[in-house]
Amino acid sequence: MLKQRMKILKDGGVISDSTEQFMCHVIDMIDSLDNIDAQRAETFTTHMAMSLERIAKGNIVTAMDRDTYQDVRQCPEFESAQNFYDSFAEELPLPIPESEKEFLLLHICNLMQP
Repeated sequence: MLKQRMKILKDGGVISDSTEQFMCHVIDMIDSLDNIDAQRAETFTTHMAMSLERIAKGNIVTAMDRDTYQDVRQCPEFESAQNFYDSFAEELPLPIPESEKEFLLLHICNLMQP
């Protein structure tokens, strides 16, 4: 289902071929995790795909409020989220600015909540 969503986004010209290919790799990684909510996975993968497209076009999001990011860092899933991010970070098709990484970590924490 998630890979089909990426294909629809690619076929609609919303994301590039390289973003679709990378996101399919990330989706395979998500599929290997236990007890992942399908809606949260869809939210995360859509956000990440759109983030990659924004970065490729030079449109970088403003940094998250520091207090909000500290709340994210206090999330019980933060360490697992960081490890998950690190597991695909070297394969990213382009460098991710810190502001985007923080939002991705927020979404990964959400993805990993029980």
